[in-house]
Amino acid sequence: MQKIFLVSVFLFSVVLSSSLPAHGCGDKLLVLGRSLRFQTISGTRPAGILAYARPGTHSAEAITDPKFQSAFKKAGYQFRVVRDAEEVDVALRSGKYDLVLADIEDVAAVEAAIQSNSGTPVLLPVLYEPTKPDLTAAERRYRYVLKVQHKGGTNLSVIERALETKLEAEAKLKRDHRKAGGAL
Repeated sequence: MQKIFLVSVFLFSVVLSSSLPAHGCGDKLLVLGRSLRFQTISGTRPAGILAYARPGTHSAEAITDPKFQSAFKKAGYQFRVVRDAEEVDVALRSGKYDLVLADIEDVAAVEAAIQSNSGTPVLLPVLYEPTKPDLTAAERRYRYVLKVQHKGGTNLSVIERALETKLEAEAKLKRDHRKAGGAL
């Protein structure tokens, strides 16, 4: 009996002293050389966001909601809300914005203001509780669409993807410009 006890204690101590990897919750945080990426909590880069909230639209109610705005500010974005088309034009001329949010009904007016200014922000249409066909049609036309629900919340991943697309387009434009300048 004593021999079985000593063998089991020995085997137990061998198992404890061996260097087996841990596969429990949070084990990735314990691996040396890796760090926790806080960009998932905050935006990957600072960006200026202009939101056109025409009074009377459902998306305007969501955009002017303090919780909605604070989510963008917590993510590290500079967020400005304008209420009419003239303010959009003035804001685009006076500041640099990476992204413009507008209700799907107001996209045409905002597109005209974006094209008349020198900056090239990404236009992100806002749909309030869209139906599946409306969402599919908008995504087909604009690639990225921000869905807003009645219960609140923001989909910052859509914002991040739209900004990444803008960065990729700017980088490609710079590469093309360098190639054209080097060829001359």
